[in-house]
Amino acid sequence: ADVQPRTSLPELGGNHGGAAARASLPDIRGMDPPIVLHRFHDNNRTSTSRSGLTNLLGEAPLDPGRHVPTMDQHRRAMRHMDGFTERSPFISLTRRPRALLEHGDNWVQDIMTGVNNPDHRAPHVTTYFVRGEDRSRVYTPEDSFEALGRPPQFGMAQHRSAAEQEALYFDQRNPLVRHEAHTR
Repeated sequence: ADVQPRTSLPELGGNHGGAAARASLPDIRGMDPPIVLHRFHDNNRTSTSRSGLTNLLGEAPLDPGRHVPTMDQHRRAMRHMDGFTERSPFISLTRRPRALLEHGDNWVQDIMTGVNNPDHRAPHVTTYFVRGEDRSRVYTPEDSFEALGRPPQFGMAQHRSAAEQEALYFDQRNPLVRHEAHTR
């Protein structure tokens, strides 16, 4: 898969990894720019870096081919944004951690900060560069609104997802779990 970790989160106030981390990234000249996504999770529990469906069914054989989004997958993405995540084939990420902190609901706030319940706080955050064909596995609220022919104001949960800069990664047969975690 063309998914690679990043060890620096300048938006969150960190500068971890520095030149050594940048030197370990592949040469990407001439490629489409990566989609940069952030995931708050517990690096000691791989289930927190996989979709609910993958956790239920287990890992499927790797299929690194191009993913072609379908209308059904866009509908499932909208349901995921509505909070139905247990059997979802998606992993929730954010394009901007600051937007997630400012606009997230109470559950998201707990995952990021532990303000209401310290046991819910995710101890790790990983930044991913999603490159090449894997870019087609990233769903945003705006993409799903457009694909389904619905106006962007459709549903409060999707509106909140857009404000949070949420992005969903379709992890079926091409997991996002190959990464190093950045501990905040």
